[in-house]
Amino acid sequence: MKIDLHMHSNISDGTATVAEIVDIVIAIGLDIFALTDHDTINGCIKIRNDFVGILKENNIRFINGIEFSTNDDGQEAHILAYNFDINNSIINDLIKENGIYRILRVTKAIKSLKEKFGIELTADEIEYVFSMDNPSRPRIANILIQKGYGTDVGQVLKKYLSDVSPKDKLDMCTTVKKIKKAGAVCVLAHPLDGANHNKITYEECEKRVGILKECGLDGIECFYYDYEESQRIFLKSIAQKYDLLLSGGSDYHGKNRAVSIGTLSRDNYVPDESDLTILKLLKK
Repeated sequence: MKIDLHMHSNISDGTATVAEIVDIVIAIGLDIFALTDHDTINGCIKIRNDFVGILKENNIRFINGIEFSTNDDGQEAHILAYNFDINNSIINDLIKENGIYRILRVTKAIKSLKEKFGIELTADEIEYVFSMDNPSRPRIANILIQKGYGTDVGQVLKKYLSDVSPKDKLDMCTTVKKIKKAGAVCVLAHPLDGANHNKITYEECEKRVGILKECGLDGIECFYYDYEESQRIFLKSIAQKYDLLLSGGSDYHGKNRAVSIGTLSRDNYVPDESDLTILKLLKK
């Protein structure tokens, strides 16, 4: 069974449209996938409204998903929610709350560019960033690339846009508790990654997982485009220790990241259905 439970469209910080993602999913023959845009479900709504028919024709199951940016005591942590009702008031309230934080972070990033680097966005560029459903730093990074400040989104983010406080985000444990109250499945995204995808230690990871388990966490993202065997072995061990399920996703961002939909490891490991124990909940 081929799955990918972590990907982003241009509704958040990816570059591919929802239609383009659906075309890729069909072309590579995924069986199950989730769209997990940051802090928005507008892409999920579009898939439900426009693409359910063609997905059924190709025997592909779509799962509603979202990725929330949260604060873990001053550190960044990303929480994935799945299998929720699009109209669920708890999920939508979380989206509204984090939308306020997102605007705050982007406003601070634009101010920091001017103060620290002397880079000032034009009024039209600022209007463009805030006209999006989901204003984000990668949007600003692409503008900087057009201005000649780099060629790679990740590098531009680290050089010019990394000074953003994780405190300007939802609280991690509160978010998990609310996701569970909404009846959704809750997974810790890329557990070994901290701010800007810098790796945290195994000890820091296990501490976070232990805290989240107490809050209601269902699983961790063990099969991830940037993880290799030693990391998977560690993540499997803590999943077993804390009775958590294993999930997998590519974290596809289109042209903003050099990874393809369906890529669930760095070393070409392909998990089978028995590896992906999160499916036990997602099939309900």
